[in-house]
Amino acid sequence: MRIIKTVESSSVSSTGERDQISRKSIPAKANLLAVAVSVLFLSAGSSSALAKDSTQTVSGSKPNVLLITVDGLGYGDISAKGAPFKTPNIDKLSSNGVTLNRFYGASQSSGTLAAMMTARDPHELGISYAEFYPWSPGALAPSEFLLSESLKAAGYQTALVGKWQLGSQTQRHHPNSRGFDYFFGHLNGQVDYFNHTSARGVDLQENGRSLGDSYENVFGPHLISSASVNWLNQLPEQGSKPFFMQVSYKAPRAPIQAPEELVKRVQAQSPGLSRERMIYAAMVQSVDQGVGQIISTLESQDKLKNTLVLFLSTSGADLSNGASNGVLKGGKLSGYEGGIRNLAIISGPGLSKGSSSDQVISAVDLFPTINDATGTSNGAPQIKARLQDGVSVWENLVDGSVTPHSEIFIAAEGEKGVGNDFKFSIIKDDYKVVRHVTRSYQGIEIKNELFYLASDPGETRDLSMEQPKVLTSLLSGFVSWRKKHMWTGNHYEPVPMPGWVAPTDWALRMEQREKTVSGEMGDNVFGFIGGNSLKSLDRFIYKKTEMGTIIYE
Repeated sequence: MRIIKTVESSSVSSTGERDQISRKSIPAKANLLAVAVSVLFLSAGSSSALAKDSTQTVSGSKPNVLLITVDGLGYGDISAKGAPFKTPNIDKLSSNGVTLNRFYGASQSSGTLAAMMTARDPHELGISYAEFYPWSPGALAPSEFLLSESLKAAGYQTALVGKWQLGSQTQRHHPNSRGFDYFFGHLNGQVDYFNHTSARGVDLQENGRSLGDSYENVFGPHLISSASVNWLNQLPEQGSKPFFMQVSYKAPRAPIQAPEELVKRVQAQSPGLSRERMIYAAMVQSVDQGVGQIISTLESQDKLKNTLVLFLSTSGADLSNGASNGVLKGGKLSGYEGGIRNLAIISGPGLSKGSSSDQVISAVDLFPTINDATGTSNGAPQIKARLQDGVSVWENLVDGSVTPHSEIFIAAEGEKGVGNDFKFSIIKDDYKVVRHVTRSYQGIEIKNELFYLASDPGETRDLSMEQPKVLTSLLSGFVSWRKKHMWTGNHYEPVPMPGWVAPTDWALRMEQREKTVSGEMGDNVFGFIGGNSLKSLDRFIYKKTEMGTIIYE
């Protein structure tokens, strides 16, 4: 791939122990993706790369699709929504497209990603209460049909740059096996921004091939942005098939880390911020810079005017990390709007500029909406298509209409502890119930709150006593839904089980494990391997590669 020149930077800031870490030179190897580390701070003026007119596809060709996701971005953390730091490129997306005022994701990132990619309720997939951790044995089932597979079948070139976070066990869970022609990034979501390690094991690869420490101390958002631009630059200029690229930033989720020079730039803009919020803001601005780079690349290639661009956060903001949800109440895992109503923007052919939509939209709706926007068929096998929960809202986005949406149920676990604290959000158009379930030795305590979001988006007035019939109606649907969705799937696991040790290299572990997994299809994480065979396999990997997995003795 084309080599991109790099420059060095001097130090890094974090809320951990890495206050002063010098960066090493980044080796420019021809068989690795070289990365531009230079920071291109694009001002609002330089963001003019965004198309001025994007209401028609070019010559009737299918539009490209650029899906940019971030993790844990506060609802009030772009300057267009009042943030005390500048995000000119994300703001420009908003002024050139439609801001989605009521886009709902799952309580954590893996659930939102799974919902987007499958058009299915993450509760049905066993990805409801928590995300996939490095020590999680589960994955998005290989039998599920994904958006990437749909668009690839329609003739699209497909790429995922950034985090995957939908399974890291075997090759059948790998993005290259799930409809993506190209993958550069991390299998896990919990990755250090400079070492690119997950649980201290290397987690950076290109199409299954580990990149080791080749890009150690290159700031993660810069790495992902440059890799995205590099992939776009490999596409033929003329006569190319349309592309679908998902750019999946980890930022600004924890760990809160950023180069010191970026933090100082925020400090100069907003000297009154806390140190933690300055680092968080530097992470957000690095993403904003990357958005500008990617959009500018498409503009220079004359492809932007025929590209559908979606920008969204896959989870609510963690307020303990310096984030802000503006007028919305609560944060990640709270059950309130600040934990599940995520910042989202869409622009491209057929959409008006500088507008907003109050249409209720769930993450499961993006798959069919993108199909409608691109004129592609769903493509899922009939048995899977029948199970999809999402509905297209493309017509609503084009004409600005608002139509009723089916009830949305979202579960969260772990805000106040492990295994005893659950939140459920029940949303039906403008009404919402937040159901708190606390388990203890004394029993189970349940509390319900009712809000009318049309006039009270900040959830300041509990109407449960004033409108008991509305509360009862919403809870009846919830009870029916709960009978079909018990306490199954992945759960909040902030630490691994005793004895678990991460592999030294995640890509290598996947490669080794795949060699012994049954070729028969199945949704079991390890195919049909198990018991003593699995123990023997783990011992073999540990012996041959000096990797640690689960210690059985």
